Amino acid sequence: GGADAKAAAAQAGVVAARQAVLGALAEAAAGRQPVELRLGNTPVIGGSGQPRLPVVPVQLLLPAGREVAGVEVLCGRKVTLPGKYFVLPGQPPVPLLPDAQPTFAPPDPAIYNAAVAYPAARCATPNVQRRRGVGYVLVNLNPVEYVPASGQVSYYETLTVKLTAKAAAGAPALRYRPDPVRPLDKGVANPAALATYAL
Repeated sequence: GGADAKAAAAQAGVVAARQAVLGALAEAAAGRQPVELRLGNTPVIGGSGQPRLPVVPVQLLLPAGREVAGVEVLCGRKVTLPGKYFVLPGQPPVPLLPDAQPTFAPPDPAIYNAAVAYPAARCATPNVQRRRGVGYVLVNLNPVEYVPASGQVSYYETLTVKLTAKAAAGAPALRYRPDPVRPLDKGVANPAALATYAL
């Protein structure tokens, strides 16, 4: 019936889109090994059409009465992997709906044709949050460097985060309250900073 024909047409469209993306991927790879890079159990992220690369999430406590002045990442030894690689691009999410059909994003030519390292910075823009009166700085470190045009992949053996803080303008909106269920210093890189907060 009409419903079957509609479903078949939608399925054919998905297959055609998938084939077009696979063709674009094969052309972009140009004989290089397609890979999705992994670094232990760290998350792998990448927007639609952008290289999917590992990131290392870091959470820092802001000392009481301070705010972020700057974040610097100090790099250790850089190691370049032998061979040439094609890092697979991220794909758009598929809505959790009964009739939802996946769409496929080809490699972004502005990134994949470039002869410069991607991503350009070793960390993303810091995100500052507060919980129970305590300030946190959340930042994703980028330990892997990819040069799409050449297929070169490198990584840094160590990355050290240097957080610079300055006196905060005005009083905090919420006073410090310990959390008996989820300790506020759990999972942070500098737990000793919690001692700067007074009850």
